[in-house]
Amino acid sequence: MNSPPDREFVAVEWAERAACRGLIPATFYPDIGKSSAAALRVCQTCVVRSACLEHAIETRETHGVWGGMTANQRRTEYRRRNLTKRKPINHGSPWGARAHLNRDEQPCDPCLKAAADYGAAQYQKRARRTP
Repeated sequence: MNSPPDREFVAVEWAERAACRGLIPATFYPDIGKSSAAALRVCQTCVVRSACLEHAIETRETHGVWGGMTANQRRTEYRRRNLTKRKPINHGSPWGARAHLNRDEQPCDPCLKAAADYGAAQYQKRARRTP
């Protein structure tokens, strides 16, 4: 099993009541490709699960299971929460449709048209180069 990252533990009030307190830390840091099901089961019964998850997201915790989420799940949750902080979409540009899709939105008509026009222009450009 992977060991927890080498860094100083930051004591927080809720950690005293955590269901994982006293358990083997390596359980919450499984090797790559190994199941984190055991850690997730512990988190399901934990009374401080939401506080733990908030701590992990706020501090951008990159390893292990925290608050009932794996590192990949937390990255997704962090991105989902920060969608409103992204730059505004440049509607009507060839990249506007991709920006909509990255936000799990349906692209608007001006963005779809710009993307289609750009794609068609690129196709014609390649076709002229091909002997």
